[in-house]
Amino acid sequence: AEDKVTRRALYSVGEEPSLHAQLAALISGKSKPESIKGLFYESEVESQYFFINYSGPTQEDKQPFAEVSAIEVLTRRVSPQLLRDKIVLVGTKSHKDAGDFVFTPYSRALFENSKLVAHANIIETLIHNTAIVQTPLFINILMTLVLAVFTTALVLVTTPGRSLALTLAGMLTVFFVSLVLFRLFGLWLFISHSLIGIFSAYYLLVPYRLIIEYKKRWQFQKRNEVLKQVEELKSNFMSLITHDLKTPVARIQGMAEVLSRMGSDTKIVSEIFASTQELNL
Repeated sequence: AEDKVTRRALYSVGEEPSLHAQLAALISGKSKPESIKGLFYESEVESQYFFINYSGPTQEDKQPFAEVSAIEVLTRRVSPQLLRDKIVLVGTKSHKDAGDFVFTPYSRALFENSKLVAHANIIETLIHNTAIVQTPLFINILMTLVLAVFTTALVLVTTPGRSLALTLAGMLTVFFVSLVLFRLFGLWLFISHSLIGIFSAYYLLVPYRLIIEYKKRWQFQKRNEVLKQVEELKSNFMSLITHDLKTPVARIQGMAEVLSRMGSDTKIVSEIFASTQELNL
């Protein structure tokens, strides 16, 4: 890699296994490449590689492996029990030679990550068969499509504010699920494609959703305006009808009063008055 970080290790060149692979095979008994997970082939160099699963920090004061100096061994200041049933890696670690140190995912500082610690992690990864496994390309494509479709449904069905919150929650969920799978099972998901798919679906569909909402609001406003016009016509019509009816009703009432004074049938006159009162109401 361009950042010089040690992430992968050589398993075999052609048909010949590396020293790490031979040593791990003697200890674990897994000598066949097909029994080692996470291997991938590089055709340009005709070699097999695997991604190192670091057991912990690699910094000098944090690495999990026991470390003793040759002087302590020669002067017998180291208990034999410390080395019993252990794999011992012998090498130099001089802070004057940058070749004794490497960069790891835990640190990219100079003279901090011993190359011996990297070799120890390589051997431990092979012995326990815990190499990092990359997910196949079709799984990444399928996951991206599913998440993009799910985001599309959220944007089209829910409100803009809720869809934004759920989209952000979905992106965080993808990130944390991939982190858990990587830490617990050594499974490497390429979440960049999924996150880009979610963002693209949201970014492209939000304007479309806003256009739909604008059309609905415009239709509602037009409908409201039509209803107001109908209500106004109705009020004007009722006012005209009421005005046109008041004059004939007043004449009928006047004629009924004249008939009452002339001594006409009281029953008929009272019915005329009652009818005109109903029309006034």
